[in-house]
Formats: sequence, structure tokens, C-alpha cells
Amino acid sequence: MLTDYLKKLIDRQAEKDSDFKSLLSKPNKSLKELAEYVTGEAFKAVKDAPTDEARGCRTCYQDDETMLNHIIHYYQEDDVKPEPLPENVSAERPSEPKPSEPKTVVMKPKRVKKETKNPKYQELSLF
Repeated sequence: MLTDYLKKLIDRQAEKDSDFKSLLSKPNKSLKELAEYVTGEAFKAVKDAPTDEARGCRTCYQDDETMLNHIIHYYQEDDVKPEPLPENVSAERPSEPKPSEPKTVVMKPKRVKKETKNPKYQELSLF
């Protein structure tokens, strides 16, 4: 879940940076709102992409550094609020494919064709 992953990133950054750790105690900030903010920023990055391929994609990905920058910005600024996503956009993680049972493969020996002369075509001799 996104909130669990964001919590791990926050904890990792709080260990490195004591100033960031003090920002976490702001009463008007929540992990749920942070998840909505990060999702909205990811959607904006795809929506404003310079190529048609990126704008038409169905999924979005952001690396840890970019997400961490959004997290820090969210906690530093008091007036940052998440923008609602359009109705046709979902911020859900796709379901994991179920592991299928391994298939057993039976190897059959190759059949070798014997070379036979075709009676329809005969080789003519010029001598």
C-alpha cells in the first residue's frame, strides 16, 4: 500500500535529517493526505509530459528521490493541499497476478523423415 511505502521513506529521511524529523510533528499534516498529494503530483507529471506516449499511458512511476522531494515539500509548506484526481483516474495498485501451478512439459523425440524419391518426379538422364 502506498501509505506504508511513504512511511518507510519518511522514516528513512527522518533518520538522516533532524530538521525533517521536526517537521513531522505538524498537526495539519497526515499520511493519508500525503498519499493523495504524491498521487496527484505523479498524475500531473504524466498529464504535462512532453510526449504523446507519456500522456496516453495507463500507469505512472516515480522514483524514490522524486517521491522524497514531494514528501519534503508537503511537510515544509503549510498551504500544500492535494488536488483531486479526475473521475476517470484511479490511484490503486494493480492486483498481483496469482501464481499458477508449474506446467510439466513432456519432451517427445523428433521424428526424422526418411528421404525418399518422389515417384511423380523422375530425374532424366541426358546421356
